[in-house]
Amino acid sequence: MNFNYTNSRRESFHREVYYFGIVLLVISMPLSVFGMSLSQFILAGNWILQGQFRTKWEILKQRKSIIVVLALYALHLIWLFNTSDFDYAFKDLRIKLPLLILPLIIGTSPWLGVKRMIGVIYFLAAALVVSSGISIAVFLGITGKEITDYREMSIFISHIRFSLIINVAVFFLFYLWLKKTVIKYSWERIAILMTALWLAVFLFILRSQTGLVIFGLINLFFALKFLIRRKGVIRWSVLVGLIIIAVVFGFNFNKAMKGYFHREPTGILDSFTVNGKPYKHNTSEMRYENGFAVWNYYCLEEVKKEWEKRSKIDYLGKDERGNTLYQTLVRYMASKGLRKDSLGMTQMSDEDIRSVEKGIPNYIYNSRFSLYAFLYKQFWIIDSYIQGDNPSGHSLTQRAEYLKAATAIIADNYWLGTGTGDVQKAFDQYYATHITPLEKQWQLRAHNQFVTFFLSFGFIGFILVLFILVYPVLYEKRILDFWFMLPFIVALVSFLNEDTLETQAGITFFTFFYAFFLFREKENPELKKNGVLK
Repeated sequence: MNFNYTNSRRESFHREVYYFGIVLLVISMPLSVFGMSLSQFILAGNWILQGQFRTKWEILKQRKSIIVVLALYALHLIWLFNTSDFDYAFKDLRIKLPLLILPLIIGTSPWLGVKRMIGVIYFLAAALVVSSGISIAVFLGITGKEITDYREMSIFISHIRFSLIINVAVFFLFYLWLKKTVIKYSWERIAILMTALWLAVFLFILRSQTGLVIFGLINLFFALKFLIRRKGVIRWSVLVGLIIIAVVFGFNFNKAMKGYFHREPTGILDSFTVNGKPYKHNTSEMRYENGFAVWNYYCLEEVKKEWEKRSKIDYLGKDERGNTLYQTLVRYMASKGLRKDSLGMTQMSDEDIRSVEKGIPNYIYNSRFSLYAFLYKQFWIIDSYIQGDNPSGHSLTQRAEYLKAATAIIADNYWLGTGTGDVQKAFDQYYATHITPLEKQWQLRAHNQFVTFFLSFGFIGFILVLFILVYPVLYEKRILDFWFMLPFIVALVSFLNEDTLETQAGITFFTFFYAFFLFREKENPELKKNGVLK
């Protein structure tokens, strides 16, 4: 599309400010919520001061996809008619302002060019390296803050949004690294590769399940693509790699399943400790850790006495994750095959005591990068939920309760939804009027963006949302465009597990990448010549 902008100094200045605003935006994504807001104020102010509104109006008339994208924000405005909680609605509209600002500005601004597009990716990658470095410092305790949950590593934005941005950057960098005609200098290609590898490794350290699933799916897609298109050594290398990954995962899955469902024989249970104190055996609640019954061989008097000699945390108090400490301790001792008495406590190392204080209920969880431990924990979470345990604090089973609540709310508001501002109110009413195992702090929303759209706008609005998301992709012919489809698919997959667009970081991530690559110049000879569009 040809833009009728002049090449005057004034226009050159506005283009530089526009580029600066875009760069500040991508740098801020993993580092600063304030920076995300500031960058959009700069972009909006520059767009207004630039003028050229007649040209921009002509672009809007010619490029229908811009109007369609803006309709997503308009939908939130229209559905105010069905809203009673206007305070929440206006807060939601403020958070979702990127849906209005970014498509309008990017869609009516001249294309930056391939070099600056790559520059934007480089700035994003640099910001991610800085942010990941800070997270590692937090993880290692260098900052003085001791974390009890890996999610606390991401201190600027949620760890899930952080993982989404990392996924996009990693595959953009790998794609550039493969394009030798675009990245010609060897030092630059080495820097790109090393950055991509580090961010991929950090993604595993971050341990965002959503991020890791997306990472695995994208890698699987490219691996299958290589198998189909390539021949010789590359094809066989990819095939062997896939087989190794499948074998490693299958081995750990089988090991974890057997480890969880294995039961150590108990035989005749002793009645007294070596000190003559009576044991309590709760055979009616047969919970196990690594095959050992948790509530067999439990002597409260001895365990409490020995615990209080070695820890400042009250035996009947809470561990650092907010769980009842003695339950964490008993589970931990059972996981090691120890009797819950004074003798068992003497076999607990100082590291074991510290793990219990942190809220770690099984010694295998001390290994932070163990696939076996991760899979074992998922078996424990699912089985405990099936047995009727409280799912509070467990993201996997909590989501089952969220979807149960969402289904009930949708049934009462099927056609038009709850309105822009009443989703939270509807959930609060559901939890107040229905029996739920979730504790108050975990009584949250759907954690599924598609479901949230349905809740907000009902069936009619949900169909409109799908049209708004898909039509511009088809209209702009981006369905086979790597640059657009990568962040788009990452976002769509995240929609299945998160309310991605309900936070400033999430809405900015989605809207920027959607608009930036959807509205870029389609027939730019420079892009085709260098093979960047292929």
